[in-house]
Amino acid sequence: MLVPRQNIGIQLYAVRGLADTDLPGLLAQLAAIGYSEVEPDSLRGRTPAELRALLDATGLRAAGIHVPAARFRTELGKVLDEAEQLGTPYVGVSQVTLPGDPNLTLRGYRRFAREFNRWGAAAADRGLRFYFHNHGWDLTVRRGKALYDVLLDETDPDLVFFELDLYWMVNGFGRVRGRDPLRYLDGRHEQWRWPLFHVKDRSRSGDFADPGTGTIDFARIFRALDNKHFHHFIVERDTIPDQARTARVGFSFLRRLRARSAG
Repeated sequence: MLVPRQNIGIQLYAVRGLADTDLPGLLAQLAAIGYSEVEPDSLRGRTPAELRALLDATGLRAAGIHVPAARFRTELGKVLDEAEQLGTPYVGVSQVTLPGDPNLTLRGYRRFAREFNRWGAAAADRGLRFYFHNHGWDLTVRRGKALYDVLLDETDPDLVFFELDLYWMVNGFGRVRGRDPLRYLDGRHEQWRWPLFHVKDRSRSGDFADPGTGTIDFARIFRALDNKHFHHFIVERDTIPDQARTARVGFSFLRRLRARSAG
């Protein structure tokens, strides 16, 4: 198997409707499917201790948590306190810009890199790891360089880590072209900089799809990993036509994924 069972998780944003309706019931359902981990997109209206108790009751753990960049800027200590209380090793931001943002520039991303280094150092002092989750527009090229590469090159590799969203990396955004994920995992960079993956698939039309039902060759990507046990493989989908199905299909796909082409 390419993906260790204990490292299979799901981003709660992918099942947000079910989480909003009955979070304890959802967590029990995810544990019954076989998940070991979840990645909360927020504390979902609970205190860190309350969310930790819900996870503990179902045998789940938090692989990481997304926190808005604005909170890192204004209440960094509180953010790290919450991560400690939740018991997650990773705490990060899901985005720092949006399409059309005036900060989609080399100068803007160099400023973000300096912020990431500062937040990463503060997290490391607590025994935590700070990470950044990419979107397609982070691949915007300025003066021949992708803005994502600015973050990678200008942050301290001991302090700043990355969650590779495979849909957004492959798909890009609008006129921003996607990239082969192996461009980053082929040995030119240390693979441990990407401890988390969003396993999010792409349909032939470019829409989101349940993992394993689209066009992304996840087996090819994960075969390139030197130590699969180091990484966390998190099922994700932005659109939610059938959240329960996404959870079931995503877990089943990762459990049966073998070291061969997905095609």
